[in-house]
Amino acid sequence: MEQKVKSLSWSKINMFLTNKKSFIETYFEWKEFFETKEILFWKTLWKMLELQEFEDEDKIINECLRDFSWEVKVDKRKEEIIRTSFRNIQKYKKPLEVFSWFECFSEFERKLQNFVNNVCVLWFADNTDKDLKNIYEFKTWKTPWDEEKVNEFWQLDLYCLLTYLEKWYFPEKVQLWWFETRNNENDEIELVDKPINIHKFVYDVEKNKDRILSWQEKIPQIFEEIQKAQIEWENSKEAKNDIVFENTDIFENYIELEKQKKEIEEKQEILKKEIEEKLKSKNLENFDLEWWKFYFVNRKKYNYDENILNLEKTQKEVLKKVKEEFEKSNEPEISQSLCFRAVK
Repeated sequence: MEQKVKSLSWSKINMFLTNKKSFIETYFEWKEFFETKEILFWKTLWKMLELQEFEDEDKIINECLRDFSWEVKVDKRKEEIIRTSFRNIQKYKKPLEVFSWFECFSEFERKLQNFVNNVCVLWFADNTDKDLKNIYEFKTWKTPWDEEKVNEFWQLDLYCLLTYLEKWYFPEKVQLWWFETRNNENDEIELVDKPINIHKFVYDVEKNKDRILSWQEKIPQIFEEIQKAQIEWENSKEAKNDIVFENTDIFENYIELEKQKKEIEEKQEILKKEIEEKLKSKNLENFDLEWWKFYFVNRKKYNYDENILNLEKTQKEVLKKVKEEFEKSNEPEISQSLCFRAVK
């Protein structure tokens, strides 16, 4: 049996300890991890700070859409959220530029990799100095942070441990910077004004040294538990398939076609953009090619005023409440259909 999890990071450990179902789906079944708008906002802010880019929207979008192989993956939902996030962050261009240049260090997204009792552990640091004596971790959660919460945040324990294994000394200064956010009237995430609200908390390295070093024992134990969980998952999957079906070729064939379909759709999207650019460069509205016709369609979009937008919101709330009351006293019709979630 091939190990599906070959290394650990804070995110893997945290998911395994807090939500094993999601861990199994993500790392054993290779289901695509759903990036919420909160995660995508953080990615956008992070890339803008790292690249010192507050003007080129498309550049930031492409950087945020790269996968682990550094290819840009077309995803309309993600692109729209990143674009909105960029514009909401861009309002604070001047204070962010000043903050980043004067307070950040030269090393962004620095990779640290080391072995803890034969278990490979990875870390990509948000921002550090060259010698890892200063470490900054950035967060954009709406939930407030304070000194006590930061000092109990064991993600920073792991960062200090990896620094110690790399340099044989602990960092001198570790800070967590909380970029306070909120949801605006359109339910988009934005930074809190004042003119920009960044809270800086110090993590007490000296106080937490014993807990930091204790991860040298915890990490191999967690890694062993993950391997056991994979064996249990493999056995339960095989047992279930053996009981119900003599072979699973039709399922595997369907999955393979689904992956091919996704790849084709992504390639089509890239070619579509190239075709649009070529037609526009020649001032053509359409182009015929044998049995196919390429053409532009104009869609109307209105930027409604606040009165209409508020009416739409209030009516939705009224409709939602009416539906909820109806559902309490009526039985639904149940229909069944086969569903499939694409795997990587």
